[in-house]
Amino acid sequence: ETGVLPGASVDLAEQLGGGRAALTAAYEPYRRDVRPLRAAASLELPFGGPTARVEVAAGALHPTAPDAVAGRLSLAWPFGR
Repeated sequence: ETGVLPGASVDLAEQLGGGRAALTAAYEPYRRDVRPLRAAASLELPFGGPTARVEVAAGALHPTAPDAVAGRLSLAWPFGR
């Protein structure tokens, strides 16, 4: 509630041929709008016309709430080139 609450975050990304891989992690106990401890990994790969993005994210809420894991798969098609 009071005093200094240090935090840390890390973002890593790498181009992989025509795609991209990324990893993010953060521990920010002072944040109340997002989970204080969270991590996400994503992979974007083009195949044919669309680009596929797979993302997995996890986070820990406050001690009284359960942990959470989420996944998402999306496809994007470029228009108007």
